[in-house]
Amino acid sequence: MIKKITLIAAFLFFSIQLHAQNDYVSCTIIRENGTRTKGFIQNLVSTKTKRLEDYDAFKSWEKIFNLDRKNFIFKSVENTEPISIPADSLKSIVIYPEINDSLVYDKVFTKTINIKNNVVDLEKRLFLPLLRKGKLDFYGFYFTKYEGSSKSDEFMGYIKRPEDNFVIKPFDINRLNIFNVWTLEERIYTAFLTLTKDCDVYQAYMTDKIAKAKKNDKNYKKESKEELRKYMVENPDNSSDLNALTSHYVEYLLTNYIKQYENMCK
Repeated sequence: MIKKITLIAAFLFFSIQLHAQNDYVSCTIIRENGTRTKGFIQNLVSTKTKRLEDYDAFKSWEKIFNLDRKNFIFKSVENTEPISIPADSLKSIVIYPEINDSLVYDKVFTKTINIKNNVVDLEKRLFLPLLRKGKLDFYGFYFTKYEGSSKSDEFMGYIKRPEDNFVIKPFDINRLNIFNVWTLEERIYTAFLTLTKDCDVYQAYMTDKIAKAKKNDKNYKKESKEELRKYMVENPDNSSDLNALTSHYVEYLLTNYIKQYENMCK
């Protein structure tokens, strides 16, 4: 039976917010050689609210949040001197922000969808939080950008096969530009086509969807609008403004297509 882990995005954001820059959190580090060590780790990620004056437009969000860090500061016992552990020597980090809760960060390499709707290697190594485990693993995190009195919610989502060491980021807000004419849905379909070649039924399903999307098929557009309308009715709190709607709907779409893959390809 496939073990599924679903973490509410609000909890993820809160748990990361909970620990200040210099705080340590209880954890288990899992090294590449399989050994496990319990202890305390400092500032695992810096995914916290960012204001635009802190935002460097030339850096990716993963870089801003230090998800590509080279070293981790670790203590085996809380009151001992910390040591620096090379990130490349680690495979995963499990943190325990609350009693009976845990959050796993896995080391992964990243790919994305370029302006030609092709999968390309970003040549980045990251530690990403796992949101859901299954036939396809789902990683991601939320953050909020502020500018004056306005704010925008953003979501970075990544999918991978359990046996792979890389994730694909279907919707890459770091690479948005006027030349990218492919829609969000088409990029999502391309990512899933890449990761589901073991299932002919699902491949045909996604190939059909991307063809209809490209042709702007009337029935496809109607179905997409109905799916969005249904989501907005069922999730009014996430549909209060366009930015919140877009970020939460991206998470919803990715999760839904993972579940469809699991149901169609048992």
